[in-house]
Amino acid sequence: MQTYDGFHGAAAVALLGGALVAAAGAAFAALRWVQRVPRLPHAGPATSELGPEPPAVVDLLVSGWHVTSEAVPATLVDLAARRFVDLDEVGPERFVVRVRPEADRAQVTAYEAQVLHRVEERATGGSAPVEVLRLDAGERDRWLSEFSGAVVRDAEERGLASRGWTRGEAVVLAVGLAIALALFALAFELAHVGAHRNAHGANTHTGAWFAVAAVVWLFLVTSGVRLRTIRATPAGRAACSRWLGVRAYLRANASFVEQPAAAVAVWGRLLAYGVALGANRASVGALAIGPDDPRHAWSRVGGTWRRVRVRRPRRFGAGKAPRPVLVGGLARLVLWGAVGVVVVPVLVDVAWHAFHEATGGDGNLLVSAVLALFVVALTAGAAYVVVRVVDGAVRVWRAVWDLGHTSALEGTVVQVQDGSFAVDDGSSDEVVALRADDGRVPRLGERVSVRFTPKLHHVRDVAVVADRSRHVTTNEEATDGVVQAASADTDRQPGGGRAP
Repeated sequence: MQTYDGFHGAAAVALLGGALVAAAGAAFAALRWVQRVPRLPHAGPATSELGPEPPAVVDLLVSGWHVTSEAVPATLVDLAARRFVDLDEVGPERFVVRVRPEADRAQVTAYEAQVLHRVEERATGGSAPVEVLRLDAGERDRWLSEFSGAVVRDAEERGLASRGWTRGEAVVLAVGLAIALALFALAFELAHVGAHRNAHGANTHTGAWFAVAAVVWLFLVTSGVRLRTIRATPAGRAACSRWLGVRAYLRANASFVEQPAAAVAVWGRLLAYGVALGANRASVGALAIGPDDPRHAWSRVGGTWRRVRVRRPRRFGAGKAPRPVLVGGLARLVLWGAVGVVVVPVLVDVAWHAFHEATGGDGNLLVSAVLALFVVALTAGAAYVVVRVVDGAVRVWRAVWDLGHTSALEGTVVQVQDGSFAVDDGSSDEVVALRADDGRVPRLGERVSVRFTPKLHHVRDVAVVADRSRHVTTNEEATDGVVQAASADTDRQPGGGRAP
């Protein structure tokens, strides 16, 4: 005999309470997640004072809490500064790395040991050209994944970064989730959802909803524990601000950016930190051990080399011409809008009647569980349709806007990759990759004038305004003035003394 009689009285209060607790928990999780999204803080005062963090960890901090390809050569230069290896210049931009087996490796981190092992396995007779250290395509991903993971773990142990939730946040979310699920289970029990009585009048599924709630709680908590996205801690933000101040100091020294890797004998660890901070380009180019980094590029706009971030839009028709994007967006709106408004309701009605006839309207717990799965699947399908509709709407909005607007940019091409190119005009440390459908890609180093659409970043026209030789001469002339202006402050060492 079915005993479900609806949500009213205490059942309704418990259901409402569960919904409120769940909403509060979701709001808390979203707020804390947004607050801990890795963002670069304001740079601290310019200084040459170094901190305790290794160069690879510094690279993680100043690069939006992800490890870039510069962390590998920075680690190699740091090992040379600490006398684990030697870096000898044997020709123009040609270096040989030599192993020093007598060095005490007790203080070497896991990722530093990985670089040392790379040197040892490639060095024959105790030395090897730097070129042979470069990672092959087959081993690159695995090697860099292991390296990056070790760097992140070191940053976590130092309290500078965290993956997933903090312990306090996890406790709050787990307790809140338990309360919400318990209230939902209580509401279902009081409303006798899925319950029926046996021949003696006893409820055969007393407490079953609490068991279901416990299983759901355990699943959600274990899923949350596996969340590994890297987040910044307050200590990490403070350290990042301090290191950004060191970067500002190094970038003010126009000669530092061109110091070769062999200059580690003079500059010591400061050269390794310059590589990690994007303030020393020469060592990165000479010690190109890792793969090219599509998210960063080197630019000399403004007179001195600096590393810039490259944003590569990929969604909502990015890089394509406005008219095809508009047509595609309208097609998505019509198709998925029709699915959402017409097809889904019909399918729901047909499936519901088929389900009801197959079960005969029985209200036991098994049938209720099947019904719950049906609702979950329906919700997931509806969410997918909504995402598709939003995708079409964004495409239409971007295309319509770009049909009537054009942006202009004049600067130097600092990266060419996968049919796109990035232009730096010196106004920001972040540049956007642009793409043209006809394959018009200028060469690296050319100064160009570009007209493109502001939302889709589609190139309408690109023209070279200066060849590369003229551009380099212009920058070198600009650099000379910066070198002379900064000559009084080019040689501070980490300890506060003066270097040669």
